[in-house]
Amino acid sequence: DQVEAMTLADRIVIMKDGHVQQVGAPLEVYDRPANLFVAGFIGSPEMNLVEGSIVQGRFQAGEFSIDLPKGMTAQENAAISLGIRPEHIEIDEGAGNIAFTADIIEQLGAQTLCAGTAQGVRLRVMTTRRDDVHRGSGFSLRFPAERLHFFDTQTGKRISTEH
Repeated sequence: DQVEAMTLADRIVIMKDGHVQQVGAPLEVYDRPANLFVAGFIGSPEMNLVEGSIVQGRFQAGEFSIDLPKGMTAQENAAISLGIRPEHIEIDEGAGNIAFTADIIEQLGAQTLCAGTAQGVRLRVMTTRRDDVHRGSGFSLRFPAERLHFFDTQTGKRISTEH
């Protein structure tokens, strides 16, 4: 049980098919998953994972496109996966952000979980309680560079960034 392991353990071991995927303190594993399996396994709701590639120095998946974090190096057209936790996506009405339309709303008391689409990509966004949210609600989203995770889609391994 990952929730029990995260709350009780000083160190956890994530295994898949009898092979160790990552060992570390619970928040270390949560904040810096070593690979796509760990990224998708740890956390509830699970991390958003989007397959795409590097196009003109940006991550792109169809119409969805965001800047790469400073210090990240990846080859043009490299197949990579972007990961970001639902609670790390920010609702921000600033210019240049990505439009999101919610189609599933889960009111969880102190938090609101929205599932929807941003430029053709399915995402889950967790925010503080929002009583004004309903199906079809639109938001502008910001993806903080320090919260982005990138993985080699072929090997599943984490791609290093400065943060």
